[in-house]
Amino acid sequence: MQRKEGRGESMDRESAWRQAGFLPLAEGLFYFPCGDAPLSAEVFLIPGRECTWFFDCGNGEYALNALRAVPGRKRAVISHFHPDHMGNVHQADFERVYLGDFAYRKVGDNGRAVAVTARIAAEDGTDMHISPLPSCHAKGSLMLECGRYVFLGDGTYAAHKNGQRAYNATVLWETIRALEGVCAEYAVLSHRAPEIVPCRDVLAELRAIYAKREKNAAYVLL
Repeated sequence: MQRKEGRGESMDRESAWRQAGFLPLAEGLFYFPCGDAPLSAEVFLIPGRECTWFFDCGNGEYALNALRAVPGRKRAVISHFHPDHMGNVHQADFERVYLGDFAYRKVGDNGRAVAVTARIAAEDGTDMHISPLPSCHAKGSLMLECGRYVFLGDGTYAAHKNGQRAYNATVLWETIRALEGVCAEYAVLSHRAPEIVPCRDVLAELRAIYAKREKNAAYVLL
């Protein structure tokens, strides 16, 4: 039988997260802010049954120290291979790390890494699922669904082509289809304030971009 966490224990955990530098995000979720020197994405904290989960691990000493200050067992889901999102992956004390296929090849088989190529349920969590996310921004991206929220990282952002923001039209359509299958109400995005936006708004923005594609053009340029 699963042990039920008492209110006092829950408050102790939240106090430890705050002391580590994590800030409240929504409904028991927390985040460590992004940084510029070095460039580091937000690190999102999601409580599990037995482990504390993180979506991305940031880059540089400040984010790394915050991760190490969180007590207990830790697991991480890495959104994609860019250093601002996974720079600390080797130094952080995660017992398991879930990565997309491209990021997995960069990390290597170190006994902790798990390559995610299809939707899987998190082994330690209620209603938590990890899925590949087709992305114009970075190949091999992942998203994490957690109840009312889906963590997307930079997965819905553009790439750059000849100095312009660019979406590969085929991949963009695949992104839209993947997000249409998500039941979450809200999307949590990286490098953007506010970090939480309704999923319907994310989909509306991507559909509007896709509608701008020109016939036979491989990219939608913005």
